[in-house]
Amino acid sequence: MLKERSALPIFSFRDELLRTIRVNPVTVVCAETGAGK
Repeated sequence: MLKERSALPIFSFRDELLRTIRVNPVTVVCAETGAGK
């Protein structure tokens, strides 16, 4: 499953996204269909 997740376009933003969610509990993520939101 990790291999499949790492292939998603959003995976490269994982650390930044998790950091943002920790600081801002309400976070809106917008991306194309299939991006891995």
